[in-house]
Amino acid sequence: AYKETVAFYLNMVVKREAPFLLCSFLLIVISVVPLVNGWGRNGHFIICRIAQ
Repeated sequence: AYKETVAFYLNMVVKREAPFLLCSFLLIVISVVPLVNGWGRNGHFIICRIAQ
């Protein structure tokens, strides 16, 4: 029963938090891609400032 309860709560959390995780992933991609391209130092700095 304990495992089932944990699985149920994890499933609920995943469903509720999925949009948030997706947004976080998108933010990471948006901040990393310009850095890879080489012109994104200022953008990355701004994102870091917002995150703090």
